[in-house]
Amino acid sequence: MSRTSRVLYHQNVYDLLQLEPGECPIAARMIAAHEFECGFLPAAVCEWYQVPNVVIPRTDEWSLENEHGTLWHEFSGDDHPVTLDQVLDNFAAVAQEIAPPHVRVISDQQGVVSWFIEVDESEDPPVWVGTDWEDTTGWEQAAERFSDFVFGWMVGSYLESHTPLSETWHGWNDDEFDDSPIKPRFVKVHINGLWLRTPDEPFTAPIIDLLTEQFGEPERIPRSGDVTTCTYRPEGGTIRVTADDPAHPDPLSAWWVHADTPECLAEFARLLLPWGTLKDTLRADTDPARDVLHRSHTSASN
Repeated sequence: MSRTSRVLYHQNVYDLLQLEPGECPIAARMIAAHEFECGFLPAAVCEWYQVPNVVIPRTDEWSLENEHGTLWHEFSGDDHPVTLDQVLDNFAAVAQEIAPPHVRVISDQQGVVSWFIEVDESEDPPVWVGTDWEDTTGWEQAAERFSDFVFGWMVGSYLESHTPLSETWHGWNDDEFDDSPIKPRFVKVHINGLWLRTPDEPFTAPIIDLLTEQFGEPERIPRSGDVTTCTYRPEGGTIRVTADDPAHPDPLSAWWVHADTPECLAEFARLLLPWGTLKDTLRADTDPARDVLHRSHTSASN
């Protein structure tokens, strides 16, 4: 099932990493050539692989050294994302009905466990995990949607102390390597786990009016497809809403709500939960945030 919204499938990943996704020209050309020759490529998959430097584009460029610095490898346990050309070749083989409808996208460090997209003609297909590439009977579903799989992977790795890999790999200390070019540059501003989010909340314009009245004018970033990101910075946190134009048919919005303390997050939750379907769609990914969300739901129902 496709959607008309132009809000990015992986917006919450970009929110987590404070990343402006952009578009890799090489990947865009490779994907365009694939779609011209072979047709369908799921929108969520297409979007992810066009993020600059998300994986190595071509197999002949692959090496363990070159993997360092690519986004998906950096946020992993030294696992190995499949190069883009192999992903596209495998989608082509499925389209030509010369391969089963599963496309491998990443394997663990030892090459024992792999994750596969199920090619089911949806724009955001399921992902499965297994140890046998050919016998799927022992596989388990890793996520119902590719976008959920990617976010789950990235947040799980983000919360680990060893990521990004290239900034923790060398084991230096601040005194000895104060001027080293490998000194960490990536600051995990969300490492406390105190965030709530939703990737695809139905959008209604009055919520922006409410937030503006409450917190003042937001920082606005216009994006392609008549999408706008509004970022509010109330004391103690950040509320970011990336949404379609309200005139868009079936407009959606991606939310990212982060706080410095559980008390601030609870305050934001109390403000937001009565609006639209946020009481159903706003989710937590960590135990501290789940506790806040549970208490906020309980308080709202009393």
